[in-house]
Formats: sequence, C-alpha cells, structure tokens
Amino acid sequence: MLSGKTSIVIIGAGSAGASIAKSLSGSLDASQHEIVLISPQLYYVHYPSTPRMVVTDAGKLEDQGLVPLDKLFLEGNRKFVQGEAALIDEQAREVELMTGRKVSFDFLVLATGTRWGGPIAFPHDPSKVRRGFIEEKRREFREAKNILLVGGGSVGIELAGELRDLSTQESLSFTATDYFSTPYPDKMRNYMQEQLENRKIEVILGDSVDVPTSGPYQGRSRPAEARG
Repeated sequence: MLSGKTSIVIIGAGSAGASIAKSLSGSLDASQHEIVLISPQLYYVHYPSTPRMVVTDAGKLEDQGLVPLDKLFLEGNRKFVQGEAALIDEQAREVELMTGRKVSFDFLVLATGTRWGGPIAFPHDPSKVRRGFIEEKRREFREAKNILLVGGGSVGIELAGELRDLSTQESLSFTATDYFSTPYPDKMRNYMQEQLENRKIEVILGDSVDVPTSGPYQGRSRPAEARG
C-alpha cells in the first residue's frame, strides 16, 4: 500500500486503460484509494480519428483526438507515471519500469493494448506530435504519387477512404493486399471489395509483403507506406 491507501496500478493508457482509470477515479474514495496510471505517452490517442488526422488538417482533429491524460482523472486520488513497464514482480507486488523505477501495487490492471506502426505510430514526446509527426505524415501523403496500403483491415480501409476523399491528385492509386478477416461473412467482404473498386481503389488478394526483421516495423506487418 502507498501512504496507507490501496494502490490500483493501471499499465497502459489506451481505450481500455484510460476508461478504467477515469471510471475508478470518479467512483473510489480518494482517502482510501490511489490510482496510478503508467504510460509512455502523456496523452490518450483517440485512434478512430487518426486516419483522417494524419491525412488532412480539416476539422483540426488533433485538438480533439489527442487528450492530455491529466484530463481523464478527477482530482484527489490520481497519479500519473510516464514510463514503460519492463517487469512485473508478482511476489513483491511491484512494477519495474525501463528506467529502473519501481511502482508498488495492491491491484494491477494490464491494459497495454496494441502497438500501431506506420502513419499512426505516434511518438511518446508530445512536443514532437503536432509539428513533427502529424505534419510530416500529411506532407508525405500530399506529395506521394502512388500509395500502397499493406493490410485491408478496418484501419487500412478507413485510411484508403480518407485518402481517396481528400486527395486532389488524380494520379494517386490505392492498393490493399487483403480486406477484412475471415470472421466476416463473404457477403460483407464482397460488398466492401465492390465499394473499394467503385472508388478506384485497387484490391490485390492472395499476395503478401515480407515483414522486415529490423527498423520501425520490426515484428509486425506494415500497415501503410507512402512513397513519392
């Protein structure tokens, strides 16, 4: 326990972690409980808004889709720790961060979520997000003549749609190596393919892309790539 309070540590500030932290902050007695949220980022990313956010400045979605974590909590029982968890010692009931710092817990919530790559792999440093990362991605998409989207899941299809809707370059072409996954019925998959092709988005099926063994996409498929 920390300072005589029951410590609830939440690792991850994605949709699940942020929602849990906000809910507990508003429902637990601050004199009895302390909620500790651990995340390498200082803000919550609303990922459904990111495909458009990295393509255009229309609507200024970065003002709404990037929420500072201190706005998630009610005052009194909150504590935010910026860092990445390296080890969980269940016997000692401690979380050790990459920096070596240790955070004690009575209850632990693992909500590390999914790590995204490519154009929605937002950096941890908030000072690099707007003028660095987002502006750079918009420039890359704006100047690209041909764009290959590797992966036709919900993110890839949404990004293809945003690019098609907002692009002013007639020479742009879009390609997806797959669309949706097998749990979706064929009727829906066929309908989606028809919609993509009607919007002049080329769909390539039955092919694959080698995943690199090093670099920013190490260990996972490339969700999108822009080439001039």
